[in-house]
Amino acid sequence: MSEWLFWLFLLVILYTYLGYPALLFLMSLVRRRPVRKGDVTPTVSIIVAVHNEEKIIREKIENALSLNYPEENLEIIVVSDFSADSTEQIVSQFETKGVRLISLKQRKGKDHAQKEGINQAKGEILVFTDAAALLEQNAILNMVKNFADSKVGCVTSEDRVLPDEKSKSEEGSYVRYEMMLRKLESKVYSVVGLSGSFFAVRRRLCERWSSRYTSDFLLAIRSVVAGYRAVHDVSCTAYYKTVPSLKHEFKRKVRTAATGLAVLIHNLHILNPLRFGFFSLEVASHKLLRWLVPFFLLLLFLANIYVLSESEFYLLFLIGQIVLYSVGGAAFLFPSMNKIRVFRVPSFFCLAHLSVLVAWFEIMVGKTHFVWEPSQRE
Repeated sequence: MSEWLFWLFLLVILYTYLGYPALLFLMSLVRRRPVRKGDVTPTVSIIVAVHNEEKIIREKIENALSLNYPEENLEIIVVSDFSADSTEQIVSQFETKGVRLISLKQRKGKDHAQKEGINQAKGEILVFTDAAALLEQNAILNMVKNFADSKVGCVTSEDRVLPDEKSKSEEGSYVRYEMMLRKLESKVYSVVGLSGSFFAVRRRLCERWSSRYTSDFLLAIRSVVAGYRAVHDVSCTAYYKTVPSLKHEFKRKVRTAATGLAVLIHNLHILNPLRFGFFSLEVASHKLLRWLVPFFLLLLFLANIYVLSESEFYLLFLIGQIVLYSVGGAAFLFPSMNKIRVFRVPSFFCLAHLSVLVAWFEIMVGKTHFVWEPSQRE
């Protein structure tokens, strides 16, 4: 019985990270759903929700103003979620160039700030982007071409982490893995989640905007429920820099997992394959199982102990787990170890799964992340 459980837990973990991408790849060979793009330039509102971003907001606005898109069809709105630094003063300097500042007098979080931006936006297409994300010149122009397809409700970007020799995280590798999954999901049907740093959506899908649940996951779900799909476009690139420390990276991952779990718990109906077909499998594989992997890792470790006497393989596998968690834990406690990649990989592995466990705990005790601290990137 213990051996059966050992292999069950191991196979679930392997399916989550390797089997699911392989399944998507095979599906993409026989079930392609290309986007029918067109040369359209609808009115677009860029909404940037910020809180205390004085260090980077000027660069962000200059980047937005330099984008290749018809000026008469583009507006830029910066919503300050009760910033206490000089963010609002800097934004005000660009008002003569058409940048609109919405200054909130009470801090209520990123999603609420985005909602305020929606209320004043005039565009048919709403583009949400973070202050830390710098867009390629044709990113908006390429992104809106997807909306010529009447079945497209949301479009998400190709994210790229700028190289940084001082980085102590494997965030870049993780982002490349996520981008690969999104490309395959988009080919087969619909992506499960959008890049919170840069995505676009039809205005009609924002009519019931939630200030409680993170938009990058919720809008992907709402698109499918409303009969649309969310797609990934590699020609819409956003660059951002690394989070400066493992501590900041850990906090960001806890927040991301906790807000995502809250959305899924509130929308469990999306897991019904009789209603939503293959998209239900996508959500279950990409989101639910990913957030359950830490528990399967723990169960795998315990099952491994019970089957030690069955074979030398189980002893070697247990030793491998102990080494992985020991090195990962040590590298997290002593960040200087992460200068060497052989330590960085197990460190990121442990950090990622520990952050999900913490997120589950926060969900169970009722902690929320409505008010967010933007990731301070290098």
